[in-house]
Amino acid sequence: MSFVLGANDAAPGLRLAIEPASWCDVHVRAAAQTIERRVLVEDDPSLAEARAAILGAIPAFEFESGWVYDWAAVEPEGCGARDAERG
Repeated sequence: MSFVLGANDAAPGLRLAIEPASWCDVHVRAAAQTIERRVLVEDDPSLAEARAAILGAIPAFEFESGWVYDWAAVEPEGCGARDAERG
């Protein structure tokens, strides 16, 4: 959020104040499941833990390109052996 607001050219005094949504009262809509919500600063340890829990579950993988750009021919071309493997 700070990145988005930092990229905005408008003077901070001209921005609307951030207020809770008036159309969603969690105490009325989910009285048994109220969750305290608060904005976390970038260096908050619980933010790092949440990112690790969410993003750590995504397996790391690397894409292998099937194409290279031939600057002499000015066009992309397939990557030889990898093309033969693909049929």
